[in-house]
Formats: sequence, structure tokens, C-alpha cells
Amino acid sequence: MNLLILAPHPDDEVLGCGGTITKHISLGDKVYLCIMTKGEEHYYGAEMLLEKRAEVLRVADFLGITKVYFCDFIAAHLDTVPQNQINQKLKAIMDEVKPEILFIPHQGDLHRDHQLTFHCVMIAAKFILSPYLQKIYSYETLSETEQSSQYHTQFISTTYINIQQELKKKLNALAMYTTELREYPHPRSVKAAEYKARSRGAEVGMEAAEAFMLIRERL
Repeated sequence: MNLLILAPHPDDEVLGCGGTITKHISLGDKVYLCIMTKGEEHYYGAEMLLEKRAEVLRVADFLGITKVYFCDFIAAHLDTVPQNQINQKLKAIMDEVKPEILFIPHQGDLHRDHQLTFHCVMIAAKFILSPYLQKIYSYETLSETEQSSQYHTQFISTTYINIQQELKKKLNALAMYTTELREYPHPRSVKAAEYKARSRGAEVGMEAAEAFMLIRERL
């Protein structure tokens, strides 16, 4: 089985799906990752951007991800890119990977890049044009999903994946994103990610879990 994770920014994939990625790879599935954006060079500097890219690749190698795609749109400027360009790039990646399952950010996330990624993926991933696709899930991203003011598009957990055995690797992968992490009690921290997994697990009688919102399924 092939899975494709769409992440607006580096580390979103680990925050939302790190344990699930690890579980699927351990079962023999192939997981692919698409990073939608990169930082602005005049803001971060060329050296920092190279390090951020290297972090993504180190994390992907650590988790066992088959391939990473970098779209290289500019972070926080995704709304300035013609939508058809985003759609076409995503469709080309999906047609190459042919994923049975997609994991995408939640449409109600606070960050506009997350909202646009959701919208463009849903266009590129129309079931009528993607015969390989079976399921689309939204994941939650700490510091984005819970901060949203869009109550009409709230994140509703429909699916829980047990990550008790995978939690340690998820947290170790997150710790590798040294340029992205913050100190607890910031939600984008290793401790907050553990608390989130424990809390989601407790909702359904598990030690640790990742929660997802099923967007579309074809049986």
C-alpha cells in the first residue's frame, strides 16, 4: 500500500502523523511525503534554509519514508500562487505515487497555508480522476488546529490510530526538527506532542493515539 502525506511546512507531518507513518512502514507499506513550502531566503538566510531542508531529509530517513517531494512554494505566500499551478503540481505527484491513502491538513487550521493545501489537494485528488485513491484523512497540527477560530470547520475525530509502540519514535523524529521546535508549554514542543498523543489515546482507551478526520472514502 502507498500512502502520501501532504505537509504545508516541515514538521507538520510528524506532529500530525509521525506515529501513523511509523506504523505503516513497519507493516511494509510505502510512505511518501510532500512538503508544500519553504521559508523566504531574505528572512531566514540561505544557510538556515539548507539546514531546514536537511532536517526534513534526516527525519524522512529516520522514519523510513520512501521519497520526499519539495514543492518549494514560499511559506505564508501560498495564497499568491495561481491555484492551477498548485493543483497541477500536486496532481503530478499523486499520479506518480498513486497513493491509496492521503493524509492532509485540516481545512479549519489557523494558518492559511494549511487551508489552501487542503483545498488544492481536494481538487487534485478528485476520486473521478484518481482511480488509485481510496481514503483521504485530515490530521491535526499542534499550534494550528487547536488555535483555529473557524468553528464551522472544527476538527472532528472520526478515526484513532494506536501509536503506543510508535510514540517514542514519533517524539524522537520531532526532536530532530531543532529549527522548528519550541520550549514547553508551547504546543509545538516534544512534551506537548506526547501529552496530545496520550490525551487522544485516553479518549478511546489506548495508551497513545493519533486522531484523524475521515474526509472521503471509497469502498
